[in-house]
Amino acid sequence: MDIQRGGSLSRDLSLDAVNVRPANGACWWSEALAVECTGTAVEVSQGVRREYTLDLAFRGDTYQVRSASAADVRRRDVVRRGAFSNGGRWTVSVRETNHATGQLIGWADMMLTPSAVGTHEVTGIRYALDVPNELPRWFVENEWHELLVVGIGRGFVPGRQPAANCAHVPDCIAIAAHAGLRLSPLVVAAPGPPLGSRSALAPGSGFEGSNAVPGDLFERRAVSEVFNDDVLPVK
Repeated sequence: MDIQRGGSLSRDLSLDAVNVRPANGACWWSEALAVECTGTAVEVSQGVRREYTLDLAFRGDTYQVRSASAADVRRRDVVRRGAFSNGGRWTVSVRETNHATGQLIGWADMMLTPSAVGTHEVTGIRYALDVPNELPRWFVENEWHELLVVGIGRGFVPGRQPAANCAHVPDCIAIAAHAGLRLSPLVVAAPGPPLGSRSALAPGSGFEGSNAVPGDLFERRAVSEVFNDDVLPVK
């Protein structure tokens, strides 16, 4: 490992363990064995602010897919054993500043060299929407996933034993319409043009009535000045 440093850090780097929260970092893959991770973590102790920045990329030797379940989405684990070469990078930067004044106290950059040997493993990488067997790339690139709501009955969630039939809620999704209640394993809802003033962050920003509240019940009504959602049951 190559370590470059300056100033005077408050404690030995070998004693550190860093936890990057999901909101401040992410790992993703663009190929079966290619992994990239970036993230930051900050801690403040005894008047010293210590910030970590992680930048990681490597090609693994093997990968394992964790199938979707009722409790989680499909995920992937990627592992590389042996020399850390083949164009990979692994850098952790540390910056310490006075928490009150912002003045730099010390810094260090730690980098793995190509000859570094060991096991590099990234687990639990969530599948992106536009990878094979998820959603088509054009669907995501055109941001359709931000305009549609999909409701799946609990009895038909991938990874679970499917319900014998679509007979009741919550195994199925209910759609209220003028002809009565209809049950469907899957419902796709799309909003119409904006009706009045809406907040883009509100659940009902694009939907009306029951469609604005996530749950087991959707509704279909005639288009009017107060309702223009399009709700489609899928068999």
